[in-house]
Amino acid sequence: MLSKAMEKLKRNMRRFGSTLKSACGKAAVSSTARPECKVISLSARDPIGCRSRPARIRPIVLEDRKQWQKLWDGYLKFYEKELSQEITNSTWKRMLDPSEKHLNAIVAEIKVDNISGGSTELVGFATYVLHLSTWSITPYCYLEDLFVSKNARGLGVGRKLIEELYRTADKEKWGRVYWATTESNYRARSLYDKLANKTDFIQYRRTT
Repeated sequence: MLSKAMEKLKRNMRRFGSTLKSACGKAAVSSTARPECKVISLSARDPIGCRSRPARIRPIVLEDRKQWQKLWDGYLKFYEKELSQEITNSTWKRMLDPSEKHLNAIVAEIKVDNISGGSTELVGFATYVLHLSTWSITPYCYLEDLFVSKNARGLGVGRKLIEELYRTADKEKWGRVYWATTESNYRARSLYDKLANKTDFIQYRRTT
């Protein structure tokens, strides 16, 4: 009985060795062969492929309304806030009004395809307000809204938006660029800690 079992075991080992040798031979051929061109499908977590395409920062334009609205809705949802459509429409109108010098916005966009002049997708925005200060001859810049879409977070889009404001501030000689966030917004604060100094001021507010 023992000898039969041993003989069966040897046959199985020989069969396994033959299979392994064949598989290894195929793997060796595959590793040296010229790789095939593949069409990479966009995943659900990265539906527009922004993880492989750099974001471009530019001023907001009239044609951005539909995509900006989608981001704006996501921004309000993130902070669990609601605004009337009247306020949203007024914000949009003032951002685009060339005679309105105080309220401005920039956006981050990526190319959806690699074709020259192809379509783009907005993945973030920053809204900022310029105002005078009793502590400075030049104006201050308050970064009131900053938002990056979920599928583009962790790719440096927020940093690019802030750094673009810094470049404009240096060019225009603004006295300060500053902003506020909730204490629990730890992910964003990890970026802010690298780009600016946290102050010990506490904000008080009365809403009418």
